[in-house]
Amino acid sequence: RRAPLAFRVDRIAAKNALSRLQNPLSTDPINARPLVSGQNVRISPSKNGSRLNVSTSAARLQILGEKNAYARRFVLAAQTAKPRVSSQDLAGIDSVLGTFRTRFNPGEIGRTHNVRLATKSVDGTILRNGATFSLNGTVGERTKSRGYREAIIFESGRKIRGLGGGVSQVTGTLFNAALVAGLPIVSYRTHSQPVKYLPIGRDATVAWGSFDMRFKNDTGAPIYIDYKASRSRLTARIFGKKTGRTTRIRVTRRNNGPRDISANLYRVIFKDGAVQKREKVGSSRYNWKPASADEL
Repeated sequence: RRAPLAFRVDRIAAKNALSRLQNPLSTDPINARPLVSGQNVRISPSKNGSRLNVSTSAARLQILGEKNAYARRFVLAAQTAKPRVSSQDLAGIDSVLGTFRTRFNPGEIGRTHNVRLATKSVDGTILRNGATFSLNGTVGERTKSRGYREAIIFESGRKIRGLGGGVSQVTGTLFNAALVAGLPIVSYRTHSQPVKYLPIGRDATVAWGSFDMRFKNDTGAPIYIDYKASRSRLTARIFGKKTGRTTRIRVTRRNNGPRDISANLYRVIFKDGAVQKREKVGSSRYNWKPASADEL
């Protein structure tokens, strides 16, 4: 015969003990994402995860332990962890609409850090049909508290050090992927002087609270932005529903002086091989000052 036995369970101690088990006993959700297989694009499906509910589990342990001191097991409480991107979010995506790559110098430590940080903010973005993408709205303000470092930026026609240098390359690479995809360009602005990683007239820059790079999803289905930074290369891919569009992009330029260039950006959009639209995307003016001895 069992001797009478009673327990009092310290719920706080139980919660502390169960908290240490939360990660080992939890599974992370899996986001849906597009995968390229040969010439085809398929959606890798999402999957729910599970997370140990510490508070409820501790309450169950207290109730059971004080009710039945001889109990050897009890049922943990779990809650479903939903993925950030579900399979339904990507319904209709079956194609790569546009891809563009640029190179950067990984030896520029601060700049490279900023490039990777901004790229991660954009990667995985879903743009609903009819919605407009905003680089500033997606990446957010470039501040020290958010992890951004000082690097070379352009200001008033000169190179200076400033927070967030390198984010413009993230902007320009994605801008060109949107150009290739035939998506409507809502707004963009080029630098005050040419950049190494993109041709004249095809770069794009941003400034928090001043100007932005934006494009619109007019495809009739969601768009998914896949954005990766390898050791020295940025690759922006825009996935969506096949549109039958191809594009031809052209830039005209005029040298107005030693450090003064005007450029016009044009695009022809073809639909199933026939011209759908001819447009002037925008004009730009590069007018910069000569390098000085103290310029970084």
